[in-house]
Amino acid sequence: MKKQILIIEDESLVAMDLQMSILSWGYECPFIAYNGRESYLWIRKNSTDLILADLFQSNGKNNIPYLKKIRKHSQAPIIIFSSVMDEKILEKTLKLMPRCFLFKPWHNHELKINVDLVLKI
Repeated sequence: MKKQILIIEDESLVAMDLQMSILSWGYECPFIAYNGRESYLWIRKNSTDLILADLFQSNGKNNIPYLKKIRKHSQAPIIIFSSVMDEKILEKTLKLMPRCFLFKPWHNHELKINVDLVLKI
């Protein structure tokens, strides 16, 4: 059975590009959540092998509160990506115990390497 990856990304073009990359790497992407709330509701009823999560939404809100809730329902590893990071946010992010943090924009090759490493551990 193929490994499943949940995407949390509010920018639809980025999310669709991520999904196409994931599929081309041989993984499944059963759901794209466009905000933290959607991802939390989905993970309560489903399971995944990995979560790829954008830390911030385009409206300025961050997904940390929902990622904390997700962590209570799932121990799936998380790869976080963002274009913004400061000490306060970094401290909160580290409490989620992500397996990796990537700055936007990332290179697909870099993301693939990290996804493969996390899913093969």
